[in-house]
Amino acid sequence: MSPGDSLRRTPLYELHLEAAARFTDFGGWEMPVQYEGVIAERRAVREGVGLFDVSHMGEIEVRGPGALALCRRVATNDAALLEVGRAQYTLWCAEDGGIIDDTILYRLGPERFLFCVNAGNTASCVEWIRAHAAQHRDVEVRDESAAFALIAVQGPRAASLLGELSGGAGCTALPRFGCLETALAGCD
Repeated sequence: MSPGDSLRRTPLYELHLEAAARFTDFGGWEMPVQYEGVIAERRAVREGVGLFDVSHMGEIEVRGPGALALCRRVATNDAALLEVGRAQYTLWCAEDGGIIDDTILYRLGPERFLFCVNAGNTASCVEWIRAHAAQHRDVEVRDESAAFALIAVQGPRAASLLGELSGGAGCTALPRFGCLETALAGCD
């Protein structure tokens, strides 16, 4: 970052402040890195549950009749194998075989997909996939990064916490690389 540039903040920044987080510059983002200390936080995640703000990650939605064809074109894994409600780890490769980014691809509907891309690559990933979308009919690519707060929930109590927050909306029954759209604690 250049002098005078300000760090970006996630939508959860104020909550981190209230919780007395210590922050660091992570790729141009002011990200929380610690609250009570490494040992206490490791113990909380290993024995209970930990929440990690990963809202700096990018989210790119691909929708429309041409969405599957575009996802199959840009990702190394076959998006046609994804059922609605499933996700897969995949790569985006350049024409020379180099890796543009590693992503998670979610199938949210028959013609609706969501790529979660690395924070530092979001702008270039949006530009790159839009360039490929121009070759496909009936597809819309939307950068939804600013619309999402993304929280990683980890630990042995993760499923029960999600069950409590969702009112039993099926979160606890999700398989590995499963996804669903629901409300958690009243938030979509």
